[in-house]
Amino acid sequence: MAKLGFETKVKDTAKRNVRCILTKDETLEKAQILSKANRDLLEVADQKKTVVSELKGKEERLNGEIKMLSEHISNGYVYRDVECEITYHAPVNNVKSLTRKDTGESFTEPMSSDEINLFTLADKA
Repeated sequence: MAKLGFETKVKDTAKRNVRCILTKDETLEKAQILSKANRDLLEVADQKKTVVSELKGKEERLNGEIKMLSEHISNGYVYRDVECEITYHAPVNNVKSLTRKDTGESFTEPMSSDEINLFTLADKA
């Protein structure tokens, strides 16, 4: 078998990653791709803002609902519109008595200035 020495030249080929200067056409093509990528990125950013805004609105709505329900549970009561029978100037002048029609519970509260004026005019007529 023969020995190969330094004086023997062997040729071979292989691919290597080396620097290549872009042609004008390659530069133009990459510029067009870059421009489209920038437009696409702006569109995605706008979509993200919309989605984040929608989610923020849902989050705020749910936080409000949780707060309201927690207060109801902690307090043990809620306020509702309930049909009441009203007696004016009872038990004293400028006070009205209210009786809930659903439970029969009675309570008093001051008459408003409009109510006082209305019933004062009615008495004078």
